[in-house]
Amino acid sequence: MKSLSGNEIGPERVFVARPSDLGTITNAYSNLFLNSPSTKKTGLRLPLRLAAITAGVLFGYALGHFSHAKVDARFCYMLLGGLAGLLSIKFSYTKQYYNIFIGTKGIAEYKIDNVEVKAELLKSFLFENALFLVTHKVHFFTNNSYQHTAYLFEWYDKEGEMIFIM
Repeated sequence: MKSLSGNEIGPERVFVARPSDLGTITNAYSNLFLNSPSTKKTGLRLPLRLAAITAGVLFGYALGHFSHAKVDARFCYMLLGGLAGLLSIKFSYTKQYYNIFIGTKGIAEYKIDNVEVKAELLKSFLFENALFLVTHKVHFFTNNSYQHTAYLFEWYDKEGEMIFIM
């Protein structure tokens, strides 16, 4: 199996999902590596979550205490503070990992949950459903010095509707 650029894929890349309906997989891409934070079981997530929740509850209690709120309002502040602490940890891990497979019959893109390392199918496409392909290639330069090239592929069906973009 080769990368999207045509090079051999090294063993350090992690592929979570392997679709079967795409025929023989010829090219693939993954931005998840063996040493990525999501593949390391550090054990820090639970203590970090508990610390964030505790800090949120204490902040909620202090807010209720110093605003001279009644007991019911203090409880609500504590509850909201704990929820905010929990959500702050949940959304602090924002790195998104993807697996893309190109086979002889189609393409599939998977999003990988970076906490549980499980794949969710984002989109898939079979070549037999497309009538034509439009490609775009843009070269980027800065101060007359080549930087990189961007590629865009759009597949359309017989009604002229775009059915897949990559």
